[in-house]
Amino acid sequence: MVRLDSEKARQLLSQLSDFFRANLVGARSNLVTLGQELDHVKAYQSLEQARFPGRYQLDFQVDEGLLPVLVPPFILQVLVENAFKHAFKGRKAGNEIKLEVKEEVDDILITVQDNGFGMEPSILKDLGQKEVKSSQSKGTGTALLNLNKRLTNLFGLDSQLKVDSSESGTTVSCHLPKTRREE
Repeated sequence: MVRLDSEKARQLLSQLSDFFRANLVGARSNLVTLGQELDHVKAYQSLEQARFPGRYQLDFQVDEGLLPVLVPPFILQVLVENAFKHAFKGRKAGNEIKLEVKEEVDDILITVQDNGFGMEPSILKDLGQKEVKSSQSKGTGTALLNLNKRLTNLFGLDSQLKVDSSESGTTVSCHLPKTRREE
């Protein structure tokens, strides 16, 4: 790639650097700003787009006023990565993921929705609660289990992941308190 498109190679290295930097920050913090987490997801998206050009469309719908709100590191990245890896089962085009963060009365609602093939109904009740076995996917649900444990440890049971799935896609959502870093 360096010989064919040095500018593209430079951009990818920059995105990879941003991704690793966000991993280091997230590993040292219980909470990061929503803005930082979105930057991490965008760096991840760039790397995936370089690997699989045009395969995924990621639509961000985030109120800019929420960017200073504190969220657990990797919350968005884990949900988006799960959709990239498991939702589309090798489909090469037409794969859409919508990441939405909106303000509610006392909290924020985070939603990641895909137009993939959905999940087996038999694993839905256990997803995020324990490891699962699926005949359709190599995944075991460990990332969602770990994320769910972090959410409930930080914010209580009201913040746990909610997963809805059908043949036309999956939606994962959670409510988090609207907390901002003290100035």
